[in-house]
Amino acid sequence: MNKKAIAKEEILNAYRFRHATKEFDPNKTIPADDFQFILETGRLSPSSFGMEPWRFIVVQNEKLRDKIKNTSWGAAGKLPEASHFVIILARTHLDTRFDSAYLKEQFSDFPEDRLSQYLGMIEQFQKHDFKLLDQERFLNDW
Repeated sequence: MNKKAIAKEEILNAYRFRHATKEFDPNKTIPADDFQFILETGRLSPSSFGMEPWRFIVVQNEKLRDKIKNTSWGAAGKLPEASHFVIILARTHLDTRFDSAYLKEQFSDFPEDRLSQYLGMIEQFQKHDFKLLDQERFLNDW
């Protein structure tokens, strides 16, 4: 088998293995280099139009984790045992709308004429192609 076929098979095997973790072994910890790799793959994950509307917060402080565990569905029983706890923050419709200050800042390195064209393309997509502006929920879900 060539290298490309082997790589494809490894990816397929990873997808076949996926599962929801029901409990954690409090005596095991994800190695630091593996955890950094996981965070980096999340950070680099593709997003629509390159908006990257997420942030990750890693909570390791025991007192803070204890405060959080009862506010997150499903975390009360798992959080104390997990070696790492990641909160994923997502931007709302206010920031992901075609005319938001966030998007203008996100793409501020574009030349002015290119920025206007790109935001116009996002406007077309949101208003007409997918009708994401018809209801607030649509844009949040997107």
